[in-house]
Order: sequence, then structure tokens, then C-alpha cells
Amino acid sequence: MNKEECIDWIFVSGLGTSQLAAVSVTFRLIQVIIGIGLTFGNGADSYILTEILVLKNNKELPLW
Repeated sequence: MNKEECIDWIFVSGLGTSQLAAVSVTFRLIQVIIGIGLTFGNGADSYILTEILVLKNNKELPLW
């Protein structure tokens, strides 16, 4: 848990328990969505870089 998350939870906890629960669930859901986006982004980046290197060198890259 980072500092910003603690500050948000302290502020929202003053509003009530259901509001704090809503923020907790939403925060985790957004973390999962960001993780999925980063996974696809890194995969696409790796694929594009590999294709650029293959086109630049006009040869197959070795499989490790």
C-alpha cells in the first residue's frame, strides 16, 4: 500500500464504511485493468521491435 492510497482511504473512511469499500474494490479493479493493458502493450512493443529488426537486417532472428 502506497502513501497516496493511505491518504485516500483516510479521507474516504470519514464518509462511511460503504464508501470506503467502494473505493477499495474500484482501486483493485483499476489495477487489474492497468495490468492487462501493460501486458498487451509490452507484447506489442516486443513484436513490433522484432519485426523492425528483421526488416532492417533482412534475416531471421535466432530463437534463444
